[in-house]
Amino acid sequence: MKREWKDDRKGESMSLAERYDVFVFDGDGVLYLDDHPLPGARETIDRLKGLGKTLRFVTNDSYPSGSEMAGRLGRMGFPFTTEEIFPVGRAMAAYLAEQGISRAFVLGSAGFQEELAQAGVLKTTHGAEAVVLGYDKGLTLADYQQAGKLISEGTLFIAANLDLSFPTAQGNLLASGSIVRALEMATGVRARVIGKPSSFIFRFALREVAFQRAVMVGDNPDSDIIGAHRVGISGVLVGNWKAPVFPRGDYRRPEAVISSLPELFSPHVSSEAWENPGFPWPERVVPAVAAFIFDSSGRILLIKRVDNGYWTLPTGHVEKGESTEEAVIREVREETGLFGRVQALTGVQSDPRTMTLVSPTGEVLQYVTTGYLCEVTGGTLYGASSEVREVGYFPVSQLPHPMVEAHRSWIREAEQAIRK
Repeated sequence: MKREWKDDRKGESMSLAERYDVFVFDGDGVLYLDDHPLPGARETIDRLKGLGKTLRFVTNDSYPSGSEMAGRLGRMGFPFTTEEIFPVGRAMAAYLAEQGISRAFVLGSAGFQEELAQAGVLKTTHGAEAVVLGYDKGLTLADYQQAGKLISEGTLFIAANLDLSFPTAQGNLLASGSIVRALEMATGVRARVIGKPSSFIFRFALREVAFQRAVMVGDNPDSDIIGAHRVGISGVLVGNWKAPVFPRGDYRRPEAVISSLPELFSPHVSSEAWENPGFPWPERVVPAVAAFIFDSSGRILLIKRVDNGYWTLPTGHVEKGESTEEAVIREVREETGLFGRVQALTGVQSDPRTMTLVSPTGEVLQYVTTGYLCEVTGGTLYGASSEVREVGYFPVSQLPHPMVEAHRSWIREAEQAIRK
């Protein structure tokens, strides 16, 4: 149910401008489009400043330097100071300095490179500690090939943002995130991202203000709103949106939706407090399978994984062109050395609170796992393999430690189902 924020003293509805003290604004699609201010945007910024609000301008646009961005905003009539402006190039420079990186293969505009140079980062190919990817219309396929070569050789990959496109009066145009994804696919290496929705750029821009009284005003649920909620601040979605159908706890669910910035001052805008679901926002949903194999004594077959040292059921991903039944039998064979067949479905587990995990690469994955009761038909139980440290059967009442907690409950549920 949606509700309006109330002023405890008056019992009256509060506008969003009254509710918050710190306003973080995106640029394209929020304040302006191309170089043209959107209706009411300049007046909104003037009015917020007149009320003594703290303002921040945070953009994933990696093309301009901070000073160039200040000049552009000034020409459009927006009274932001240089200290209030945080383009992703400035955040990237701060991140590299924090990590002690002083030599990098940099792909980006002159403004982007200027921010890095001011932070003491030397642009170089030889001895580069990182490949740093921004945006520049003049970059060529040869530039990206060189970046891919360095990344494949083990050089750290850091990207300004993952924006696939950006809005213009002519429609959405290709952005640097498309190139980042291409390099990730080509090299198998996942980029570290500094811009929205990464928490780094928000923490960098808000390092001297009170988070609990801050709100992000943006037009992109996947960068502006997710990023805001990741650092614990509110998010307001602006633009010609129908009410987004995001479930409660979805990081993309804004506290409010407005059609234009002057609505920040309206006491009639419906607002709803976002509820943190208690798990990190998944970047991908992955179909998986789990095998429940009991021996004649009622003990359950478990494996201890090399990558994290935890005991688990035999589990794994469903590959392309593979049924879940085929996947579970393949995983059992690969992880234990046993051949088997599926006897029955035990259930489908999809609770994101227990099934959202951080992969070894740092990617946050939500698993949807189909469980099967399986019967062993042959093979020899492995002692160990490249993925498995140990394999063995355990009484359900004496499961080993450490163990993935979700698997404990699944095993108890499967045992109860078998007894019935």
